[in-house]
Formats: sequence, structure tokens, C-alpha cells
Amino acid sequence: MGKREDILDATLDLVVEDGLAAFSFSRLFERANVGAGTVYHYFPGKDALLEALYTSVAQRMDQGVIEGWSADQPVRTQFEVLLRGLAGYTLAHPKDLSLLDACKEARAIPAELKLRVTPGMKAALDLFARGQAEGLLRPIHPHLALTITTGLLLSVVGGAAIGKFPWGPAELDEVVESCWRAIATDRGLRTEP
Repeated sequence: MGKREDILDATLDLVVEDGLAAFSFSRLFERANVGAGTVYHYFPGKDALLEALYTSVAQRMDQGVIEGWSADQPVRTQFEVLLRGLAGYTLAHPKDLSLLDACKEARAIPAELKLRVTPGMKAALDLFARGQAEGLLRPIHPHLALTITTGLLLSVVGGAAIGKFPWGPAELDEVVESCWRAIATDRGLRTEP
């Protein structure tokens, strides 16, 4: 790894440990074992550093979520691939999810960056539109469907990550099925996974 990646990794650790508001360059210099000149060589300031970290984490997560997804799959299969990808990624990379959560209200991250439609989000929005057109999903706004399903999934995955309840393939199956049921029509409920 290069110095830029070391700085981003140290920033991620500090934001997750201390919170976004408490993040400071002095702690970053110590954690990344670099001087101010090195940090400023890659990032002109705190906002630029946080934007770069946010972008990097969002891209990594997006790639992890859409792995195995294909536009040619049936709607139900696409739905399951995306949710299982999200669950697997967030369990394997809890710091990334913590960072994205911390940045939701952060002024340092521009709204247009937070609202950007990533390839993973586009895949999900397209599958919701297709599912609605096929009569499998209720006619609700695609962003609302995305929020309902990912919110439910991430809430349960977060509880599992801290040991609130047992977690394994059977629990993941149950959560994915519950997410589907939350937005499916009667016809969609009869669709086999």
C-alpha cells in the first residue's frame, strides 16, 4: 500500500473510533505515521480527505454488493443477490458501514456526493422498476423500496454483528425473505426465490 492509502485507512480508523466531529489531523499524523506535508500532498484539506475516503469506501462497498449480480437474472434473483451481497460486505467490512453512517449528516461530504447514484444503487433501482413493471413489487417509489429493504437488512446485520442474536445462513435467508415480503405484491409473494 502507498502513503495515500495509509492515510485513508488511518482516517477510516479514527472516524470509526472517535467520530467524525472529533477527527483531527494531529491524530492522523500520528496514526498514519506521516507528516503534514505528506497528507497535504494528497489532500488539500480535511474536507478533501473526507470526501476521498467517503468515495473510496462507497466504491468498495458498491463493488462488493453487486458481485454476482446480472441484469439478465430474474427480479427475485437480482434482489437476493444484492441483499446477500450487502449483508456479506457489511459483515466483512463493518468499518465501511460505520463510516457511511457517520457521513450521512456530515457537512464535510457534499450532498451531491451522498446522493450520487452508484452502479449498485442503479442496479437496485432498476430491479425495483422492473419488478413493478412485472407486477412483482408494490408501486412505491424505488428509493423508498430501497430504504425499506436495506434499512431492515442493515439493522438486523448490525444486531448480529454485536452478538444480539445468532447469525448464519438460515437467519440470512429469513431476513432476505422478510425484505422481499415488505415490498412484494401478492404475485411477487408467489414467485420462487
